[in-house]
Amino acid sequence: LEASNDKSRWMVLDRRVHLTGDPDQDLHMEADRAALKKKGSTSTWGVDNEVFKKMDANTGANGFRYFRIVQVGRNSSGSDNLTLSGLELYGTVTGGTWP
Repeated sequence: LEASNDKSRWMVLDRRVHLTGDPDQDLHMEADRAALKKKGSTSTWGVDNEVFKKMDANTGANGFRYFRIVQVGRNSSGSDNLTLSGLELYGTVTGGTWP
């Protein structure tokens, strides 16, 4: 899951590919990854507050306008297609001037 304000510079909010080195966390991530390989599976992503602190320091922005999901492997059917039946984003809407 990635986010941007200009569609050219993307910040990774959550990437399920890399393991953390923490055995408990990695076990949870591996179980989630295995579950996502099943047809009709669902998943949720939480965004760590440290991401927002890093974003504020780098860009001065206090939120994102664009989001994208990047698939980095084949799906449960063995193809490169990403089928998404729903996406819900939760958070605080902030005002601003949008180009």
